[in-house]
Amino acid sequence: MSLIKAETDAWYGLQECLSSWQVIIIDALIGPCEPGTIYLVPLNELEETEWSKSLHGVTLLHLIARYRKKGKMIKGWLIGMEPERIDLGFGLSPVVEDNMDVLLEQVKDMVELMQGTSMDS
Repeated sequence: MSLIKAETDAWYGLQECLSSWQVIIIDALIGPCEPGTIYLVPLNELEETEWSKSLHGVTLLHLIARYRKKGKMIKGWLIGMEPERIDLGFGLSPVVEDNMDVLLEQVKDMVELMQGTSMDS
């Protein structure tokens, strides 16, 4: 298992995903819930939605959704948290900071689950 920091480089992130047998992507996700809400989304169900949009242009989530439409699957999970806001700046909002332990616990649980999964399943 390795950690890849794709950050705003969607194409680099896609190449890393394509060469991995399973991935966990951690990101901020804009959805219908309150700030601090944790989302768990299987990558094989990822659609081009608001989640795939960014201030940085094309995103890794957008590219994965496009690959899925073409029948190419990337196995893994998207674990994200509803932000209080997305704008230019640094740092986390207080509500996101307060929920980081929950997010990290979800990541830990997913890593443990994936470690128990064979590469063939």
